[in-house]
This record gives sequence, C-alpha cells and structure tokens, in this order.
Amino acid sequence: PSDFRELNVRITALANRARQIRGLSDASGRLVTFFSAKGGVGTTNVCVNTAAMVAKQRTGPVILADLVLPLGSIGYLVDLMARTTIAELASGDGAGVDVKAVEDHLVPHPALGLRVLLGSRDPEKAQQINPAQIGPIFRTLRTMANWIFVDIGRSLSRVSLPILEMSDRVVMVVTQDTAAL
Repeated sequence: PSDFRELNVRITALANRARQIRGLSDASGRLVTFFSAKGGVGTTNVCVNTAAMVAKQRTGPVILADLVLPLGSIGYLVDLMARTTIAELASGDGAGVDVKAVEDHLVPHPALGLRVLLGSRDPEKAQQINPAQIGPIFRTLRTMANWIFVDIGRSLSRVSLPILEMSDRVVMVVTQDTAAL
C-alpha cells in the first residue's frame, strides 16, 4: 500500500533530519543499542546475532561493542579473548581517543565477519571507566564502521546513558513476564 511507503519515506526523512541536528553525517555509522529492564532475557544473544546477520549481508564494516557492566559477556559468548577491553580504552582523561587507539582495542572475529570491542572482565577496571570517554569512543567508532551494535545489558548508568542518547535505534529486549516490562 502506498500509505506504508509514504510513512516509510517520512520516517526516513525524519531520522535523517535528527541525525543532522545531532551533527552526524549520512556517512556516519548507525549506532544500535540493545537494552533490557531485567537480566536473563537474552539481550546479549539478540545483539550478537543481529550484528552477525548484518555482517553476513556485507553492507560494510560492522562493530560489536560490549558495555555490560561490571562484567562483559560478549567475549565469552563468541569465544574471544583480548588483553585490552573497553575498560582500558575508556579509563583515561579523553586525550587519547582516536582511530588508532580504538582500532588497537578491536578484536576481529572472522567467523562472524565483524570486529568486537570487548567488555571488561574485571569489575575493578570497569569502575575506572571515565563516562566522558564514552562519547568520543563511540563517535570514533561511527567513522570506522557502517553499523555499530552495542549491548548495555540492564544497566542505566553514567556510562550507558551517553550511548542511549547517541543511538540511532534502541532495541529493548523483553520476555512475556511483568518483571521484564
């Protein structure tokens, strides 16, 4: 039906206008954040599988980021280890966030066809994350990939709120029980 096509055109135009207001170009990568109100509903699985499916479509570079605090879980789920995580990248004063610094913290996952910014494996290091670093890190990621998928789990914090504000889309994962809504 033409009504749905017209609605789609208007929604796309509105989304593009919102991106312009926020200072993002059409060339900037799309940031999609996955969130849940309750743990155990499968947010990480949905985030990882969505990123993997988009990567398989070969629409350009895809980055998967784990911002579940205090312990990230994407690395365990996709069987990746790294010496450095987002905790080390975001623990500074903001002076060193550039493409090279972010690139050094990304781990390729050839089987999924994407790169991963792993979450902290140490709760003490996770507490050292500087919330002021999150914006610059994710603005840099937008220049490095067409799609950035980030799992923030169920935490609304000084660290995750900037991600929600920057997101082009927020996916709230729920189950059919009252506690998840």
